[in-house]
Amino acid sequence: MNIQLKKLVLKLKKSVEEIKFSDVSYFYGQMGAGKTSIAHLIDYCFGGDFEYTPALQQEFVSVTLELTVGKNNVRLTRPRDSNKLIVSYSHGEEALRLIVPIEPGEEVIPNTGVKGLSDLMFYLAGIKPPRVRRSKIKEDSDLQRLSFKNLLWYCYLDQDEIDSDFFHLGASANIWKRLASRDVLRFIIGFHQEKVSELEESLAELKDKRRSLNTAATTLKETLQASSIETYEEIYSQIQSLKLKENELAESLGVLKKGIKKVDNRHAADKIKDEARSVYFEIENLDNAIEDVKNVIKRDKRHLNEIEMLKLKVRRDESARTALMSVAYSSCPSCLRDLPSRDSEVCSVCGRDEIDPDVSLLEVDILEKDADIRIKELSSTIKNHQEQMKHLEKKKRVYIDRKAQLDARLTEVLSEYDSAYLSTVIDTEKNLTSIRERVRGLEKLQELPARANQLLKDANDIRPEITELNSELKTVREQAEKDTKNLKKLEELFLDKLLESSFPGIKKQDFVSITSPDFLPEVNDADIGDLAVTSFSNLSSGGKKTIFKSCFSLAIHCLARATHNAILPTLLIIDSPMKNISERENKEVFESFMKLIYSLAEGALKGTQIVIIDKEYFPPPEDYKVPNCNRHMQPNSTEFPPLIPYYQGH
Repeated sequence: MNIQLKKLVLKLKKSVEEIKFSDVSYFYGQMGAGKTSIAHLIDYCFGGDFEYTPALQQEFVSVTLELTVGKNNVRLTRPRDSNKLIVSYSHGEEALRLIVPIEPGEEVIPNTGVKGLSDLMFYLAGIKPPRVRRSKIKEDSDLQRLSFKNLLWYCYLDQDEIDSDFFHLGASANIWKRLASRDVLRFIIGFHQEKVSELEESLAELKDKRRSLNTAATTLKETLQASSIETYEEIYSQIQSLKLKENELAESLGVLKKGIKKVDNRHAADKIKDEARSVYFEIENLDNAIEDVKNVIKRDKRHLNEIEMLKLKVRRDESARTALMSVAYSSCPSCLRDLPSRDSEVCSVCGRDEIDPDVSLLEVDILEKDADIRIKELSSTIKNHQEQMKHLEKKKRVYIDRKAQLDARLTEVLSEYDSAYLSTVIDTEKNLTSIRERVRGLEKLQELPARANQLLKDANDIRPEITELNSELKTVREQAEKDTKNLKKLEELFLDKLLESSFPGIKKQDFVSITSPDFLPEVNDADIGDLAVTSFSNLSSGGKKTIFKSCFSLAIHCLARATHNAILPTLLIIDSPMKNISERENKEVFESFMKLIYSLAEGALKGTQIVIIDKEYFPPPEDYKVPNCNRHMQPNSTEFPPLIPYYQGH
């Protein structure tokens, strides 16, 4: 991922400060001058967290990072304590300005999938965001995008963690960070080859399609259930019932129109009233039934609670009695007078025969078993009553809807009051029209249950294809991880960087071992093999840890450039590689490491921007051709100004 920093613009309360960058940028000087804050502010613009120094607590307003990402000129502006960035970028003559959240949210650029800062960085770089399994345990886990912040772990060596954490790969690291860090290395090394990515994308599409079909089927079924319609047979039954009524009404209407008085010639309003009363009584009966069921449920629940409390009390009484049996009473527990002498077979307090404790315990167990059986029966009964109440409430809703229709019809008929004969004809025609409309509506609905079942079938039909792809993906992943060519190359590069930096105790004959899945490098002694292993975790010196970690990061970047791996940003920030090392006492290590940096910037890492922050400055060779810059920083200095020149704090 081609990234080049141009400058950092720091807006303060009393000034605006600019920090410019070159291919190799070197910031050095006394502590408290703000050197580390430069790296923190770059990371802050990339969505990282930021703990303000006392100076920045008082003066910081916002920061803007100007850079190129791919072929785009980009400005990332992040105000103080904001979880969003103002992003401006131009590509050719096009200029855009966006507000982008750090964490993914709604899509910010239509039809691109860009939902957050990480997505935007990949989008601007012209790279399809790599995707990894959300769960590293389940083979059929959904895919998620690898975050740009995860890649930065190998591009920004923070002073606070440079000697305490090895890229979150160690056993003490947060498990999610450790798994994400391993994913980054897998992509860089090449374990996630193109075939794996293609299969993962296909698998993700199939899973999305299956999920959509299931969702559509579930939604359709829930809609039908809400309409008191669940199956094709129920709709068919309703249609047949309505058609019978339709035939009866059609026959009655024919008779009425011929003047034959074969039908009840009462006014239509009277018939509607009678039917409405009947529906009302049905609703009232259902209300009573529902109330009765509720009372039964309350009674059963109360009984259930009583049994559970009784069970608890029995167990407590038995525990208390067992505890008191071991007490040897010398006086009465009630009146405190001395007890008379009694035989050992009787109670020392009351003088009655002793009860066999095993018999008592058996009785308690029998009571508990009886209570458990009764609890189970009551729970089952309560569940059945609850199902019965749901059925009654569903039936009640149907009658309520019918009564509402009758009330509306009655209002309409009363407003059109006519003779009994004429009103009957009109009402019959309206009822006939209403029934025919309901039949047509139900005939359209009739296909929906079948459609829901078909959607479920289509979703299930995809399952074998998903299983087959999972199996193929597993095989391809295993084949990819067997190709250890790049892993061996990384081992060689890491050993070379350790030797070139004059790392203490490492010999040319030694060899590095890096194994999947943890990817923790170990340096083995050439003479005694794995009996003497050097790793980040067993380095006793903090200075050795900083060089060890820095060299591994350099090796990772060299491998990415050598394999033309586009995923890793062309940026490396190392904050205080000599954090625990004296430049005078360990002059050889200091000079060797800096010579290695300059050499790589001119050779294997040409095009990768390097930012070094440290206590002392080591200049490049006089004939050095790579563009570079340096800045000396001291607190309260006008000659070598700190990050905030006017600040006079400590």
